[in-house]
Amino acid sequence: IKSAHEMVEASQEEVRVVRGGHWPTLDLLGNYYVERPGYLSEIDWDVQLQLTIPLYEGGIIQSQTRVAA
Repeated sequence: IKSAHEMVEASQEEVRVVRGGHWPTLDLLGNYYVERPGYLSEIDWDVQLQLTIPLYEGGIIQSQTRVAA
């Protein structure tokens, strides 16, 4: 009985994780350069901020949610 209860909790958590695919993600990327050729040679580092919005992935995420459920 305890094993079945744990499996139900695990599957509910999987559904929650898959539903998280509907939310946008924000990534912070950084690079440090020891040696950089060209006109950017005076710049030692750079940073990128990347926002990903899953506009056209709603159907895929919905089907993954149904499979997980």
